[in-house]
Amino acid sequence: MAASLSIRPPRVVIAPDWSIADAAGLALATGLAAVKHYESDAVSGEIESVHQMRVSVRRLRATIRLFATVIHGSRRRVYERELKWLGQAAGAVRDCDVMAELIRDCGASLDPTLAEALTPVIDTLAAHRNAEHSRFVGDLRTKRYAAICARLADPLLRRALPATDVGCYAPAMIAPISRKVRKAGKRIAAADAPPPFFHCLRVRVKRLRYGVEMLTEMGGKRSRKALTRLGQTRCDLSLPVINSAFEQAADVMATLAPDVTMYFNAAATHREIADKLFVSESTVKTHSSRLFDKLNAKRRTQAVQIGKELGLLP
Repeated sequence: MAASLSIRPPRVVIAPDWSIADAAGLALATGLAAVKHYESDAVSGEIESVHQMRVSVRRLRATIRLFATVIHGSRRRVYERELKWLGQAAGAVRDCDVMAELIRDCGASLDPTLAEALTPVIDTLAAHRNAEHSRFVGDLRTKRYAAICARLADPLLRRALPATDVGCYAPAMIAPISRKVRKAGKRIAAADAPPPFFHCLRVRVKRLRYGVEMLTEMGGKRSRKALTRLGQTRCDLSLPVINSAFEQAADVMATLAPDVTMYFNAAATHREIADKLFVSESTVKTHSSRLFDKLNAKRRTQAVQIGKELGLLP
């Protein structure tokens, strides 16, 4: 296990009697410390450390939104822009890791001969992952990254802060984030709402959850119940996103491993498919039968139609 994963960085829980300036400063410092905590192992390419560094950046962005009315406007815009850039850099690597895992899961349910045909897909994805990781490491070594870390370590707050403690000001801090969750929630009301709408809501629910986590001391038991409900909501919203990712994985397999799709070729005979794939005719019949069983299809033309509906075929 990577060193950064054996000891998790602390998370800030804001006390209700803290001043707003102290709370903002400590929350930003804790968020930055979490990002730096995973940096070394993420640079070395450790998968989970890349993931946790990306999550830490997301939590830091949620902190910026929670204290949006406290941080100086010009500095807040810099934080939002630069943390988005950093999150996208880490996300490009993480997306490759997630896609590789999905393809491996898909391949595990296939016959070994078919699964072997996915090797070029996995190799291509690994090469893409290496390129994205090299780009990510390069970003972490730039003056741009050093500058955002320095600005987070020395936050610029508004001169005129509310003359109250965090306990009294917390509702005003969380309200804008809650409104965005409700707005995103309305967009998925339609029965044909696309997966990106669910993803948007899921991201906003996570931001709200991160904010409530920092303010847990304000509401006690009610806050803890809210965290539980938000966590469950986030999991429920994951299903459409995961299904969409599986469809993308199928598209990748169909594009980069056309040998697999030969079994769906309605116009080709078993002999023609066997000659194309350099296997015996009996092997083609066996694999075709198994594919039809998985698709619940009785004939090849029906399998082709189902394959198109699932996005496995163009």
